[in-house]
Amino acid sequence: MEHEKEPQQSAFTYTSSNSYRVGLNAIANAHGLCALPDELYSEIVAHLPSVPILCNLRDPVQECLYTRLTLSALSRTCRVLRRAIVPHLWQRIEVYDGMMTASGTLRVASFRQNTPENQRNQRFNGEVFRQLEVVTVVDPSLAAHVRILNIRVQNYDVDSILRKLMSSMALFPNLHTVQLDLHTPFEYSALKNSLFAQYVYPQIRNLAISRGSENFIACCPGLKRFQAIRQCAWQALLKTVCRYPQIEVIGGLLFVDYPVADVVKHLPNLRDITLDRFILRKGLDPLMPFSELPKLQTIRLDMTIHPWKMGGYSGNNYVMSLPLATEAEIAQWVQWAKLILTNVG
Repeated sequence: MEHEKEPQQSAFTYTSSNSYRVGLNAIANAHGLCALPDELYSEIVAHLPSVPILCNLRDPVQECLYTRLTLSALSRTCRVLRRAIVPHLWQRIEVYDGMMTASGTLRVASFRQNTPENQRNQRFNGEVFRQLEVVTVVDPSLAAHVRILNIRVQNYDVDSILRKLMSSMALFPNLHTVQLDLHTPFEYSALKNSLFAQYVYPQIRNLAISRGSENFIACCPGLKRFQAIRQCAWQALLKTVCRYPQIEVIGGLLFVDYPVADVVKHLPNLRDITLDRFILRKGLDPLMPFSELPKLQTIRLDMTIHPWKMGGYSGNNYVMSLPLATEAEIAQWVQWAKLILTNVG
């Protein structure tokens, strides 16, 4: 005679006011941090510092460097925290100089030279590939959580990493912000432009790119906010940006050797611009056409920008030496900005 099978218990069976039975034997923790509702986990995570992007900050502040490691450690604590933390962990795909990883700190340069440059570049690009692989191959369901991509690519296996990067971004439906810092030799320009021509990312709204990647702008037809990484003074970028009249915000972009009147003509939807002391010291009269922008609401005067001057493709790049702004200069520029905004339209 067959013994009658006992009815199988559900995964979560209420047993008392203090605990839940998981499976048949395990007891889930219903106290402390693991017992909080998911909404509170989101509030807690929101207070962790994140690396600022699309701004003129050269190096991430120290407090930000451990955020990803902290989230990763929490996600491995227990099932409850994993369910709550993993979506926050993968909201950002990030690889940057100084980043703390499980295998050590990522550095693009070392004064001690203990690690050869090729190995440092390999570690950088290896971390880029690892993160992209997790959300596209290991667990594709994580792709829907990715909202921000902040990537620095070094000169190592460039072909493979660029192809992986471009194809992965197409799988992130909620990706809205990209900071793409490509430190690749000029010889890869044709490859980059070829890949850029193959993809379109209508979901991207905010973009910061490095020199030589200006054609990536064409991949983002819904672009609203643009920033140049390291405030490079190259005219080709501004000409490219002016092809996209839907852009509303320009930050940290030098208006060097390019008439402001042309910017106003081609970018009529600008509502927020950032100017630095370099362009302001060249004279305020040439900047008066900004008052003709009908939607202009904000003029940011950034006194911290140290723009890079690009020496063609000779590699002679250097930071322009700019004296700090005086109090009198700042007062004059503030009054000028107020005048411009008063006369808008």
